[in-house]
Amino acid sequence: MTLTIVDAMNVIGSRPQTRWWRNRDQAMRNFIEDLTEWGTAQLEAGDDVLIVFDGDPVSGLDDAPLPLIFAERPGPDGADDLIVEIVEDDEDPETIVVITSDAGLRGRLANLGARVDGVSTLLRQIPR
Repeated sequence: MTLTIVDAMNVIGSRPQTRWWRNRDQAMRNFIEDLTEWGTAQLEAGDDVLIVFDGDPVSGLDDAPLPLIFAERPGPDGADDLIVEIVEDDEDPETIVVITSDAGLRGRLANLGARVDGVSTLLRQIPR
């Protein structure tokens, strides 16, 4: 079983067509909608998925079809810190894949045993 952790704001930010800076909350809701088919397939295959967001929870995601969490620590690296904590706390980090193109986060994960895939790996699998 694999756990795929998605650095959500990093992925959203890599999709300029979403114009997330105009309506961050809607971009987050749209992202979950875009990920639903991919994430459901992962879960049905027996793997786990976790979507990690920076910032405060937004309305409309309370009943999201995929597991997601919001970093409790405010700030731009809140989700990065949470992702690192999850990997550090896992007994078998080799079973974790983190989706991010954030060089800083990649560096922090380098020696923890998790595999890191770039955002393009995920974007090829979801609708645009």
